[in-house]
Amino acid sequence: MTLTRRALGALAAPPLLAPGLRAQEARPVRLIVPYPPAGGTDIVARLLVPAIAELPGAPPMVIENRPGAGGNVGTEVLAKSPPDGQTLGFVTIGTHGTNPFLFPRQGFDPLTDFSFIALVSLQPATISVAADSPLRSLDDLLAITRETTIASSGNGTSGHLGAEVLRVMGRLPLMHVPYRGSGPAWADLLGGRVALVVDNIQAALPHRQAGRIRILAV
Repeated sequence: MTLTRRALGALAAPPLLAPGLRAQEARPVRLIVPYPPAGGTDIVARLLVPAIAELPGAPPMVIENRPGAGGNVGTEVLAKSPPDGQTLGFVTIGTHGTNPFLFPRQGFDPLTDFSFIALVSLQPATISVAADSPLRSLDDLLAITRETTIASSGNGTSGHLGAEVLRVMGRLPLMHVPYRGSGPAWADLLGGRVALVVDNIQAALPHRQAGRIRILAV
């Protein structure tokens, strides 16, 4: 997961701040998250903003969730924003790694339309079940013979592709169920409407710590 901005130029101290940002403290900087609230990218953004706020001269920042099309909607908004340093955004393995091969049109060039600031987060993927699931381990999952639902935060996302790799390599009867973001997928897992969720560990860990789910694999 990488943070980008539209304004070109070298980074100035403190890290992550474009040269002109500190002089415009009264004007909030937009931080575009191209996914819904409560997902892995959104969680990282909401940890990052308070940390940036503690830096000397840091401008106020406002998180703007712009989900849709596997992250393409918000990323296109970022790409087309004025290159004045007032808009930052997250890009991910989805928006810049896999989506160019999955979507005929993204609305932006993943290489030339952005100025990359920093690698912010490396998020391992998890395969999780509800705490009361009969699946107790990865071996249990690899032994299934009945069709089993596996949810992700949307078509074309890393979770979806991970589920497909698992299905093909394990020759498993898995049926992918795409959601518009991580939040609804987790809600349906906890509600018993899907059997498995593939998602980033940042989204899975709070549920694990609360005893609501079991992580079969990372």
